[in-house]
Amino acid sequence: MASHVISAGQSLSGNQTITSPSGIFELGFFTPGNSQNYYIGIWYKKLPPKTVVWVANRNQPVSDTSSSTLQLFQNGNLTLLVQSKTEIWSTHSMSTVSHSTVAMLLDNGNFVITYAFNSSVVIWQSFDHPTNTWLPGGKLGHNRLTKEKLSLTPWRNPQNPAPGLFPIWAVSYYKLQQQQPSPNRDSSDPHEVVRSIHVGLSSVQHNPANRPSMPATVVMLSGEGLSPQPQKPGFYCERDLNELEVDPSSKAFLANAVTVLLH
Repeated sequence: MASHVISAGQSLSGNQTITSPSGIFELGFFTPGNSQNYYIGIWYKKLPPKTVVWVANRNQPVSDTSSSTLQLFQNGNLTLLVQSKTEIWSTHSMSTVSHSTVAMLLDNGNFVITYAFNSSVVIWQSFDHPTNTWLPGGKLGHNRLTKEKLSLTPWRNPQNPAPGLFPIWAVSYYKLQQQQPSPNRDSSDPHEVVRSIHVGLSSVQHNPANRPSMPATVVMLSGEGLSPQPQKPGFYCERDLNELEVDPSSKAFLANAVTVLLH
């Protein structure tokens, strides 16, 4: 198989991985922290320490990678199976043409299932199922086709990527601040929504000294306290381009790329 592709009928197991074309991202089995469990995930290939940006089986880990396989079936469904052939996780994707699909890891960190003869048609993609990381090109909000909310959800702890509390949805500051109440629309005050966003961003500041206490948070959310002005999102991180070992002249490189990682 190509280094970044899983073709129909092929699978990954053990320490096998696939890598995006420019070597930015890698996909395979990993074990978080000191955990004894294994998950299918995507991480930065050349950025130590290992930074996982997406996890498939967040709620259902496997204990043995040698007897577990991530397989792309002929019908276009990508499934994680354990030794007994029990399905642990699946994309539930379906192709209208048998033997025609491939799963590809792209340089933007998106893992897609598409047609081998027409890669512009996306059957399934990881960007539609974000975990705790918002990569450049990914979307948050409401998926009109699937009726699902696309949100970031933190890991429960460094050893367990299962969804934790307090998901984050993307909201347009500009639209919220420019929106005017209308008798024919929801009477929710946009300023209160912005206040809630400010409180949320203040609560995830990297420096604990910049985070409001729980009593202060409750007061601010009630509208009785001053609306906080976060210095910058707590998950914003500037990285030296040399750390990524990516050629800035490459088409796959995004000069203003920012990764949002929710802890």
